[in-house]
Amino acid sequence: MENPRYGPPDASAAPRYTGIRTFARCPHATDWEHADVAILGVPFDTATSYRTGPRFGPAAIREQSQLVRPWHPALEIDVFGTLSVVDGGDLAVTPGNAERTAEQIAADTLVAPLAVVDVAAKAAQDADYLVSRQDLAAWETAHGRLPDNACVAMHSGWARHVEDAAKYIGKDAAGALHFPGFSPEAAEWLMKERRVTGLAVDTLSLDNGASKDFKTHYLWLPSGRWGLENVANLDRVPAAGATLVVGLAKVKDATGGPTRLLALV
Repeated sequence: MENPRYGPPDASAAPRYTGIRTFARCPHATDWEHADVAILGVPFDTATSYRTGPRFGPAAIREQSQLVRPWHPALEIDVFGTLSVVDGGDLAVTPGNAERTAEQIAADTLVAPLAVVDVAAKAAQDADYLVSRQDLAAWETAHGRLPDNACVAMHSGWARHVEDAAKYIGKDAAGALHFPGFSPEAAEWLMKERRVTGLAVDTLSLDNGASKDFKTHYLWLPSGRWGLENVANLDRVPAAGATLVVGLAKVKDATGGPTRLLALV
């Protein structure tokens, strides 16, 4: 039995200005088993007078997306003919860190000594590699004790795959993801035995792609510490001695967002 395909209705049968507002008029669905793509809205509060984030964010995007057409003339591809797409509704908040949102992060923690743990060779052999307590011990053997209020960054070499979405995400035939991250044991040791304020990774998540319980997230973020994902150029900074400056936008009630990073070497 062929799987159902999802996408916008034929505009000649249902004009673009009609119907319930979903992204690009794709059907709303909470079961994504047969969908290739689920579009999710991300509400946020900018704390302006009209609260433009939650009131006008996802809803306004859905409204404007009614004009999206299937055929992309520059790329010469019918996106909705190629992919099965649904509107999955709006996200709530990031699990684990809703009580401590981005604008509450103390500014003095956003300028931090940077410690780069190079596990690129190990990650090349094992896409599910987890930074271990032993990796942290090896860093300290080479460079001394981790500085107070440091950011510990995993350099897995994954940034080199960023132009290859399939490799960067590492999704296999069963739908599981594969990319490196921090082990919960390493994160817990940094919390209990060292005064580390941030974690950084050059992959999609602090946890590795194969994680099902996101334990590193649940350990690290509720503790008042912050995390950085998809960090570039970790191969261009020294393992020790650099200072990281985190350019965090102060958006009220945001659980995350784009960040400009500077490494002072």
